[in-house]
Amino acid sequence: MSHRSRPGDSMSTPRASPRVSVIMTFLDPPLGFFREAVESVFDQTFPDWELIFVNDGSGREASRAAEEFVRLDPSRVRCLAHDGGVNLGIPASRNLALAHARGEFIACLDADDVWDLAKLAAQVRILDARPDVDMLFGRHMLWRSWEERDGVGRVDQVPSLGVADRTEFRPGSFLPLVMRSRISIPPPSSVMVRAPAVRSVGGFGEGVSNHYEDQAFYAKVSLRGVVLACDDVWCRYRIHDGSVTHGATRAEGRAARREFLDWLENYLAGQGALDAPIRRTLRLERWAAMVPRGPGILRVFRRIPRYLARGIPGQ
Repeated sequence: MSHRSRPGDSMSTPRASPRVSVIMTFLDPPLGFFREAVESVFDQTFPDWELIFVNDGSGREASRAAEEFVRLDPSRVRCLAHDGGVNLGIPASRNLALAHARGEFIACLDADDVWDLAKLAAQVRILDARPDVDMLFGRHMLWRSWEERDGVGRVDQVPSLGVADRTEFRPGSFLPLVMRSRISIPPPSSVMVRAPAVRSVGGFGEGVSNHYEDQAFYAKVSLRGVVLACDDVWCRYRIHDGSVTHGATRAEGRAARREFLDWLENYLAGQGALDAPIRRTLRLERWAAMVPRGPGILRVFRRIPRYLARGIPGQ
């Protein structure tokens, strides 16, 4: 194992309070994926981080793999678990890590994704220059080329950001775009957020399935805080059949969507933020999630409010 920042190097010696707390929850990930993800943390050009694993009910192999990394650099790497070694899901696991995190900034990394070597350095630099920004995210690579199928390499894609580089979203303005899929929704591995901003909203959104835990979190932070969208590509989001998103059936995905919309409506109502436009969007999105429909018809449904606002031709 070769790392840019090795234990014992002067550059790897952490401060009493590291600037970045990296949170990685895991539940029996493929070990090769897991090791690649962790090594991309060790290989960061920015050395002032701590890595907090949360074992969310994994078996022996994944648990041993995490402990190997703890032994490699015990001053910066810790492994937590829920009482009794139970599985409580991603949000609860991230909240456990958050309770132990010492950093100014929080960066989550999924156990099957990989960071660009300069991810932490670039994001810390931006947040240092923009003290008004609470959360930032970049573009991500849909990473398929890690495997071959039938002897043929697969093609990677980098989705468009959907807005101009360094677009700033004031409190409350990011969520409607996410709900209507008008912006590229970042995976958690692409995001960095100030720790006080996470704690001020009560942490990560428990009560939501793993399919939508990321969007629940973005809703909580963006309702109160400033979000910055960056055109930089900072992570490789691994596409594989065992992932939460791609392993679900369409019916499961629709059910998870409805569950998220119910959670979101209740959360926004509790925050006094359930205005008329949001109510309309929630109604439309809930309708769209009720029955199977192709992406083309979903686009039509989401345009209905614009058509109505323009009026019916000839009347």
